Amino acid sequence: MPYKGDNATMGYKIETAFDEIPTQEDQTTWLGIIPNADFDDSPEYKDYHTINKGRDMFLENRGKINVTGSIPIELQDGRAIYLAMGDLSEEDPYTHTITGASTIPSICIETMYEGSNDFLRYYRGVKFDSFEIEAVEGGEVKASASWLAARGEKSTNTPSTISSVATKPFMYHQGSINLAGYGSFDITNFKWSINNNLKARHTIRSTDGEYAKLIIEGKRDYEITATVLIPDASTYNSQIYDYLIAGTTFTTTLVLTRTAVSDLMTLTAANCTIRTAPHNIPEPGEEVEISISIKPRTCSWSIVDSISTYA
Repeated sequence: MPYKGDNATMGYKIETAFDEIPTQEDQTTWLGIIPNADFDDSPEYKDYHTINKGRDMFLENRGKINVTGSIPIELQDGRAIYLAMGDLSEEDPYTHTITGASTIPSICIETMYEGSNDFLRYYRGVKFDSFEIEAVEGGEVKASASWLAARGEKSTNTPSTISSVATKPFMYHQGSINLAGYGSFDITNFKWSINNNLKARHTIRSTDGEYAKLIIEGKRDYEITATVLIPDASTYNSQIYDYLIAGTTFTTTLVLTRTAVSDLMTLTAANCTIRTAPHNIPEPGEEVEISISIKPRTCSWSIVDSISTYA
């Protein structure tokens, strides 16, 4: 019988040193409700063709190994946000404030196909390259992460026991958005994203030279996109257009609330400018709906939940 996704496991641990050797049974942290996950170990090859040897390939030579992946997540808490942004301060009763750091944490992911013959792998030195959170009309709040890693390796270690979290994911109707001081826009889609522009560097060395020695953070970019129904309302009927043309900066907030005060997530995006907002005319019978692109300079999250620490 083949392995099946319903018998697969995945957990992680924050590394104390980049690409450190993992300890067995230690990758116990739950990242979220994950419907599937992609892991890609991709060696680069140089193929050689030469005179005297005809049309077929004569030799091949293996170079660096690129290790990447992506994970869709049904959003339950802010652990993944911390991994993407990097700076964390925490206080009781379990308030987590997350902002952008100069370097982001690396983690070790353990994944296993479980069966009569378990197949366990570690992905070491994992850093989140990009991460996004999206709320869509009628659906749950979804997130997704793409990552780079130093290496992947199989192991015969004893697998970790993952500490699952049974909190229900956030839903679209638990969100509220304030755009440039106005909290009553009808918004049907809202996406926040961060891109760390990571670079995997393979240095010249005789031991493990195929694997990335460093994963270096580049410039950090935030972006917000939203789909907005334009209201026939005084002032706010033209506010988005006015901000687009004037280049005025403003603050955008998103609040996701399961329980007031004790279980909520708040995004504050500061010094935002609207980069695109085409005001088209739809067909008769259709609403005036615009897709806007917003660039914040900085972002922060404040999250209150029952988790003692994300670190």
